[in-house]
Amino acid sequence: MESLGDRIKMRRELLKMSQDTLAQLMNKKHRTAVSVWEKGKSEPSLSDIRKLAEILSTTTIWLIEGIEEKQITVIEPPTGYVMMKAEEVIEMQRQLLESKDRKLEEKDRELVKKSA
Repeated sequence: MESLGDRIKMRRELLKMSQDTLAQLMNKKHRTAVSVWEKGKSEPSLSDIRKLAEILSTTTIWLIEGIEEKQITVIEPPTGYVMMKAEEVIEMQRQLLESKDRKLEEKDRELVKKSA
């Protein structure tokens, strides 16, 4: 199984780039940073992974997980359902509850009038 370091090295070599060149592009003082990443002795920070993905012409998910974008499947909602942001659903529920509260208040007023 390939590690993050293996994937960094694979992409770097595919692009015929030396560790020195990659270190310079990453604004690292020495190629040692790249070397320890590739050997798995340390891992790059998230910001470094983003920069690596850009420099190595790949994606962060491929560097981290080894998953190609085409392998990522988007789950479509079942027929009759739609996907919505959680905030939108919460707002719709809030509006529905307010509407029901208003209807109950109106019914209460009608009952008070009838009993008076």
